[in-house]
Amino acid sequence: SLFLSNNTLGLIYTEGCAKLLSDGRLAMGTLHGMQVFDPKAVKPNTNVFPLMLTDVLVNGTSLRYLTEDSDLFQRYLRNDKLKLSHTQNSLTFCFSSCEYLTSGIVKYSFFLEGYDGQWSEPQSSNSARYKNLRPGNYILHVRSFSPEGIQNEHEVTLNITISHPWWNTWWAWLLYILFIAVVLWTFWHHYTQVSALKNKIALET
Repeated sequence: SLFLSNNTLGLIYTEGCAKLLSDGRLAMGTLHGMQVFDPKAVKPNTNVFPLMLTDVLVNGTSLRYLTEDSDLFQRYLRNDKLKLSHTQNSLTFCFSSCEYLTSGIVKYSFFLEGYDGQWSEPQSSNSARYKNLRPGNYILHVRSFSPEGIQNEHEVTLNITISHPWWNTWWAWLLYILFIAVVLWTFWHHYTQVSALKNKIALET
């Protein structure tokens, strides 16, 4: 006899066992019985799940383990700001749409303002990697797309600052300029004193 199966093996259809019914439904035979499918009952999934940043890896190590303060990562996320040293310049950003039934086909696109020229092509990978970023200010933008291609209106952003090394900061350059100025002034002062002394000796003789 024919029956509807709730077994996942029932999704394996038998070749040549399909019929279009008079009301537009499709009847298909499986290894465990018959399944009836109504194409009119299929509606696109318009649900858009929240997108969030789940982790940041700094030089391959999770930000959660770079400090004894366990709340540091959460504070960074709440403030949407991340400040790092010039040696912490290889970053991996992990994100998720919090949709687990179809997580494998949810796609993501990202754009690092200050580095990328355009948005990345939507992809199923839920991470973005950047290596050897130069000191400066960046803004990470992440957006997601449902399996039906619907873009999530909520965009995740994170402000990132990679500090300059101390020897390349404005105050370091100010010290360099002051040092050069002192050296030049010392040389000029010594030169004028020597020249004056020579002129005095020449007049006395």
